[in-house]
Amino acid sequence: MKSLVFATVLFSGLVCLSACENLKLNDMVFSDGDIEIAEEEAPESEGDIDTVPDGDVDVDSAEPDSEINGETAEEAENAENGELSEEADTVEQGETEDAAELDEETEQIQESDSSDSVETAEESDTAESSEIEESDAESLTENDAEAEIIESEDESDAVMEECPSDMVQINNYCIDRYEASRPDATADDIGDDESQATSRMGVLPWNVNPMNSTHLGEFEDACEAAGKRLCTADEWFESCNGADNSTYVWGNSFDAETCNCVDTYCDDYCAANGISLENCNTAANCGYACGASSRVSCFHVAPTGSFNDCTNDYGAYDINGNVWEIVPVATNIDSRGYMVRGGAYNCANAPERLECDFNAGWDALYAGFRCCKSLDKSRDVK
Repeated sequence: MKSLVFATVLFSGLVCLSACENLKLNDMVFSDGDIEIAEEEAPESEGDIDTVPDGDVDVDSAEPDSEINGETAEEAENAENGELSEEADTVEQGETEDAAELDEETEQIQESDSSDSVETAEESDTAESSEIEESDAESLTENDAEAEIIESEDESDAVMEECPSDMVQINNYCIDRYEASRPDATADDIGDDESQATSRMGVLPWNVNPMNSTHLGEFEDACEAAGKRLCTADEWFESCNGADNSTYVWGNSFDAETCNCVDTYCDDYCAANGISLENCNTAANCGYACGASSRVSCFHVAPTGSFNDCTNDYGAYDINGNVWEIVPVATNIDSRGYMVRGGAYNCANAPERLECDFNAGWDALYAGFRCCKSLDKSRDVK
């Protein structure tokens, strides 16, 4: 009797335990509604319970049920988690791809904006640079023009400053305005101070007779002492024939009274001695026709600058006439080492001897000189 009661109680307990397990499975419904294990597997759970003939329940046969149900729930949960994870991964991947596409579009937009911005900035910079360059070019052009004007004025001033007041400019050099004279010379006396040469109006010019190489050295020293040098043959010739390349300093036709020569005072002599113009000798070399006592009145040296027309556009006076002028040359040009140019107050045949290209080949004459100064100072250094 006791055994029956015990068996009944044990069986009731097992049934209750099995029911509770089934109740648990029936209550397990996953959140997404994808799996309901309780409804589908409950019958299997009942069919898995073995009963013995005497009505006893085999406890060991019930344990595998619980293990199976537990494994099934775990697999279902794992499956659900796998699906959820896969869906999450898919969603995340989709979101990642969308984000990547969005980032790519954003980058393209930013690159486009950046490119447009750079192009706009470059175009702006180019335009501004062009405007600045044009402005700078105009400014430089104006400045260059002003600089050229200033430089031209400065050069002109510099040239004028380098040619002293007693000289005139001819191209790139200065030449004495008047024939050289001694510092103590006057209108009546040539003086005897040979310390240096001067260029002054209204005094008798420095001259010697006869001419020789010793006097050439004296003339060179006198010019150097004055901060100048003896004029070259080319400089002297250029100052004589002028820009028009004329025969005489004043032009191409001989005129006895333009510069001081042997024929200059013949009519003055006749007027001073009561000789009528009809009987006055004014022919070539008329100065020699005067009487011995009055010859000095027919030709003589004159103070510098006495003949206003004895010049040209350059402005040097007495290049022709008055006294001969010495210019140094190489000995292969003239064996004396100098030429004698310009004619003189006492020379016969004045129309020929006053020509700019005439060179007197004798030394018994009244020889003077004239000083020059280079604008390029290197030429003045011995």
